[in-house]
Amino acid sequence: MIIRLQARQIPEFWDIIKFAAVGADEITEEHLQPYLNKLLQELLSDKAQCFVHLDENRVLIKLMVTKILGNHVTGEKYLGMEILYSFKPTISDDVWREEFIFIRNFAIKEQCKYICGRSRNPRIWEISQFLGFKETNRSFSMKVGDIK
Repeated sequence: MIIRLQARQIPEFWDIIKFAAVGADEITEEHLQPYLNKLLQELLSDKAQCFVHLDENRVLIKLMVTKILGNHVTGEKYLGMEILYSFKPTISDDVWREEFIFIRNFAIKEQCKYICGRSRNPRIWEISQFLGFKETNRSFSMKVGDIK
């Protein structure tokens, strides 16, 4: 079962959301507080959405945070998958498919033209391909001090 948390429920789940966010986004200690402050503000103001996936025993197995964003070039709305965290080491393809259908239906309801996300996690890459996502770009970064 997948449930969208309402803004008023966020404080009750905040510790779990923080845990998942830090684990998924690999935030350094130096940037942790500003990152968490922004995330909390976005969730409490409904600028971001939090979905929890419970198993048949109502045990939390996955958490996702999304944002409805706009493409500045085309003007189209899209659903950005910001945080995706699994509390179980192995999740069946059927569970991933069920969640994706739920999220796709949410995106349609919000009149989004597409869904996108990014991750450094190779398992997320595999799941994305399995679900039918296509790679649209690659990111590269280097600290300025590392330039030779």
